[in-house]
Order: sequence, then C-alpha cells, then structure tokens
Amino acid sequence: MKTISILPKATLSDEVLREVWRIKDELSASYNHDLERLFLDAQERQRLSGRKSVNIQKGNQGSVGNGANLSSV
Repeated sequence: MKTISILPKATLSDEVLREVWRIKDELSASYNHDLERLFLDAQERQRLSGRKSVNIQKGNQGSVGNGANLSSV
C-alpha cells in the first residue's frame, strides 16, 4: 500500500504567511517605508480604477462611491 504524505496545516499556513510578509516588505520598501506615501498612492489607484468602493466612515455606512471621497479619511 502506498502512503501519501500530507503537509501539516501549520506548515502550509506558515508558508502562506511568509509569502504575505515578503510581499508586504517589498511593497513597503518600494515606498521607502513611508506609510503615508503608500496609502496616498493606493488611494489614487483606487480612485483612477473607476470601480465602486464602499465607504464605511461613521455616518456613511453602506454608501457606495468611486473612492474619491476617501481623501478625507
């Protein structure tokens, strides 16, 4: 009978986390670890995408827009 070795969930989970952290570190480094710059660029890319986004600011729950109103966050 042939046995099949299955990786434990923790191992797979650790691999996924390492990949996420690697991508996060690369993204952060590409903005010279300037969180404000990264956020403003992400905000601008969201606005330019033309896709609708949900604004969950207090008092606006459930409203949908194109992301343009996120600059007041």
